[in-house]
Amino acid sequence: MEPHADILIIEDDHDLVNIMRIILESRHYQVREAYDGKQGYARIEEKMPDLIILDVMMSTETEGLTWPISCRIPPLTAKFPFSC
Repeated sequence: MEPHADILIIEDDHDLVNIMRIILESRHYQVREAYDGKQGYARIEEKMPDLIILDVMMSTETEGLTWPISCRIPPLTAKFPFSC
């Protein structure tokens, strides 16, 4: 069966990423992960996901609630809807 959608998880807790991955992949979603905002942006440049699950509590300048705002500037993500 083909994956339903491509989901990008941006989360610094590796255990939580693994739990979400198991649940989502069991429902035939394709899951990619990034463990900080810089990796997340690199994953978006590789392939635009259908959904981003973002940890808004990450603590550096390129993380959390400031990350979606900074990502909307480049044309790559300007029209991508974020839900935090």
